[in-house]
Amino acid sequence: MARPAAFTKTAILDSARDIAAFAGPSALSIAAVGQKLGAPTGSIYHRFKSRDELLATVWLDAIETFQAAVFDEVANGCGPAELAAFVVRWCRDNHTLAKLLTLYRRSEWLGDRVGKDVRKRAEELNVPVRAMIEEGAERWLGERTPRACDVVQLVVITLPSAGVKEWLHRDQQVPEWVAPAVQAAAHAFMKEAMI
Repeated sequence: MARPAAFTKTAILDSARDIAAFAGPSALSIAAVGQKLGAPTGSIYHRFKSRDELLATVWLDAIETFQAAVFDEVANGCGPAELAAFVVRWCRDNHTLAKLLTLYRRSEWLGDRVGKDVRKRAEELNVPVRAMIEEGAERWLGERTPRACDVVQLVVITLPSAGVKEWLHRDQQVPEWVAPAVQAAAHAFMKEAMI
């Protein structure tokens, strides 16, 4: 019977995520993850071909976790202002993941040396988001025009991101009052957009 791996893929990703969230993607290295885990670097290379692959996987997993939560809310009939507030609450409840997604640019996660499968996974992330925005524009504003899509993107992505960024940058928990404030602002944006 095979011995269970001492350092699982999940443990490696958790350690890598913590390093990247609190010291930035540039601080993430195979050696740093090994040191945090108390693992030989060979154990990490056994599961990830390179630092670039590990870094991209941390980012992609964070995005997919966030997207799954948002898509569930939309499927349950959440309106745009409520969705904006949900995003803020999700960031409050998922501080580490929120830092990864809010404070750093895509180019810091997705290097030129990642494999085709990782790059394909990254490219496919925008497809369901774009569909959600277009469907939201039709449902909430009655049209799928570029303007309506821009409004929805502003309300459900840009506004909540701006609402939480300051606290995440300071590595502080997002205060509870931010969600209702963002919801009120989102409601006002939608009201203006419908005129």
